[in-house]
Amino acid sequence: MQPVKIYILKLGVKYGVAYLPDKKYGSVSLDNTNLNFKRFYCIPKWTETGVDTFSLIVDLMFPAMKTIFLFVLCFTLSLSAEWDIFTFTQEWPTTVCVQGEQEHHRCVIPDGVSTWSIHGLWPTKFGTEGPTDCRQVPFDANIIKNMTSELSKFWANMYADTSDTSFWEHEWTKHGTCAMDLPATANEYMYFRKALDVMKGLDATTLLNNKNIMPSDTKIYNKTRKHLVYEVEICLSKTFKPVSCDQSKRYVRHHHHYSPNGSNGLSKYNSNCPHDGFLYPPIPKSRDVIG
Repeated sequence: MQPVKIYILKLGVKYGVAYLPDKKYGSVSLDNTNLNFKRFYCIPKWTETGVDTFSLIVDLMFPAMKTIFLFVLCFTLSLSAEWDIFTFTQEWPTTVCVQGEQEHHRCVIPDGVSTWSIHGLWPTKFGTEGPTDCRQVPFDANIIKNMTSELSKFWANMYADTSDTSFWEHEWTKHGTCAMDLPATANEYMYFRKALDVMKGLDATTLLNNKNIMPSDTKIYNKTRKHLVYEVEICLSKTFKPVSCDQSKRYVRHHHHYSPNGSNGLSKYNSNCPHDGFLYPPIPKSRDVIG
């Protein structure tokens, strides 16, 4: 029997396993025994920044090593949380600060923030708001230090009474650790990088502007000042293509759910915003917002 070469991604307590030859589902023969897996992940040997890789050669000469590997594989798959889509959520800075002030935060919109800001990239199982907190992989600010300026602009922490990285740490721990079973979001660096890349093509500012919905102190989009636009959720497949949010059936709090109609138009959406309208206030020139 030929040796089987295995690449293992070292991701804290989580190991992602890939076989050669490259195929997503199938079986592998070790010790002349076919082992069939319902969930057979094929992850390439990563060379991107932030991914530590090493390889093993499993041979008939080392049965103990194969036993260890099989345990790791089974343990890995048991950690994989089931989910269906990503919910890519963006928040409007002015409303974030109004809400934050009501919760006794000191809120300051950073100078570089002039558009909608990322709230999170959330793995979502249909009919739930989960999964969350899937793996104990600690956040490390050093891993994403080369994209800090970009994150500060497009994924801003507007609560001045919290640390600069606390928002990112929260999102990684709660949501990012649940996305690690996908190659594109397999670790902290790749998760944040992917979210920033998604933002470039699906920023809510552009989507709303294209429908002539723009911030205004006076224009009310069929509403009184009681309701401020807060968040927009865009549903994405695991290949990061926009899909209908209708199946997700998540509890709607403050959100528009974007459903594509062949292009980036807001042709169909669900919302808890009242039918008589809402206010879309501009980002104030004075960045210290009082609610």
